[in-house]
Amino acid sequence: MANCSTQNEIGSIKYALGAVGLLGLTLASSAVFFSSQPKTDDLEAKRGNRRVEIREKVAKEADSKILGVEKAEWVNKEGGTAKIPLSAAIDLAVAELKKKQPVPSAVKVDPIMTLGSDAPKMPSAPSGAATVRFPAITTPVPVKSSN
Repeated sequence: MANCSTQNEIGSIKYALGAVGLLGLTLASSAVFFSSQPKTDDLEAKRGNRRVEIREKVAKEADSKILGVEKAEWVNKEGGTAKIPLSAAIDLAVAELKKKQPVPSAVKVDPIMTLGSDAPKMPSAPSGAATVRFPAITTPVPVKSSN
């Protein structure tokens, strides 16, 4: 009987050691797996930085197309057409607009059409919601028979 008890104790120790070993192996493999994965913050930062670089590059290219003129030059001297830098063009446009006096608009705007006071009120209108009235519901009173 003592022999059977000793074997049970050894079996339970082996079982416990196996469970602890399996747990340790699982934790170690998880640690290796997660440490080899790129950090999401680092990855998002790299992606964000790359997007900013591309956006700045595209903006510089667009600016060079729009603002491409660095100095004033004639396109058609006889016709009076010249290329000038955008900042100079803005300054000239502002100066020209400051010289002009405001005038009434030439665009004709029709007045808003209003409904007369005799127009029916709509139930969905805020002031018309109170105009819709429903009759009170009456329930018939049951009559008791005197049998």
